[in-house]
Amino acid sequence: MKILLFISLLPVITSAWSASPGTPKRGNCDKPMPETDLRHCSFAGKRIDGLDIQGAVLNGVDFSNARLNGCNLSGASLKEANLKWAFLTDCTIRKADFLEAELFHTTFDGSVLDG
Repeated sequence: MKILLFISLLPVITSAWSASPGTPKRGNCDKPMPETDLRHCSFAGKRIDGLDIQGAVLNGVDFSNARLNGCNLSGASLKEANLKWAFLTDCTIRKADFLEAELFHTTFDGSVLDG
């Protein structure tokens, strides 16, 4: 009986683990928005002005050779993101997480980085 009860509750348990309350909804790579999960996107080589993706999950995202002007990455998670040769100009980047991100030759001209 206990096994049968466990098996019947298994879909509920696994869905609770996979969609934790703190996980933002999957974002649109063509129209990125704040507080979304953009881990499936690539911004490599793109030029984007005024990009506001504060609080977004960007872990492992490729920003190599991207040009972001006037962006807002405040509170974003960029763990293990690739920002090689990226230009982030006049951006606001407060309390963003760059843990193990690739920042080789990344330029932050005029950007505010703190926290």
